[in-house]
Amino acid sequence: MRDPARQSLAALIAADRRGKLPLPIHEVLSRYQPDWNARSLDDRWEKSLTQLVAWVTANQRLPIANGYSDDPDERRLGPWLHRQRHDKQLSPARRAELDAKIPTWNRTFASAWDQRLQETLEWVRRNNGLPSCGGPRPGEASTWTWIRVQRERSHLPMQEERNQRLDEVLPGWRGNARTDWNERFSQLSAWVAEKGRLPMRRPGYSAESSLARWVYRQRDLQTDDPHRKQLDEAIPEWDHDRRTHRN
Repeated sequence: MRDPARQSLAALIAADRRGKLPLPIHEVLSRYQPDWNARSLDDRWEKSLTQLVAWVTANQRLPIANGYSDDPDERRLGPWLHRQRHDKQLSPARRAELDAKIPTWNRTFASAWDQRLQETLEWVRRNNGLPSCGGPRPGEASTWTWIRVQRERSHLPMQEERNQRLDEVLPGWRGNARTDWNERFSQLSAWVAEKGRLPMRRPGYSAESSLARWVYRQRDLQTDDPHRKQLDEAIPEWDHDRRTHRN
């Protein structure tokens, strides 16, 4: 008679080796039985490292684990690298392999911010100006998103020193509230025209999720706000949920 427990474990191992095992299940198994699938764990780690090396070689920088990149590979590899930096049980062999293949892998968050700032300054220099929302030039979307994130965080006490540095080296980064709003409105209008629906909030980061969060924030506008009127006239369904609730 077959052992149900062995059958279940075999199914989990097979799913993991195909890359189909959900991450929460993988983490629970690894927490309570670290060696449950040692070969598969090693294979997965080596595969991620190989992908990271290829990404760094192609982009000449480390991926950032902030979730705002428009590159799906960076959104996956950035968090993986972040976990290696903070894994207190990272083996000496793996640490040595990272040191050998990516000497700068263990940079701090501050260093990553400095690196991203330099990349932004280089993009601005090459393109003779700041990026635009939804612009078509290579790297424009991720550069615009990074600057927008700095604007959104500018009120935080921890951001004060960075604000000063941005003021010194990147004039105009704070932007103009109305210009920013108009850019997002144009992006929303184009989305609805192309897709025939409003953007939806989904797990993780994507251009659609970012735009959907912006729409959600607009629902706090006062009734007489001209921005609300502009949205009502151009995209009547933008506030459908609240209208339905009121009625």
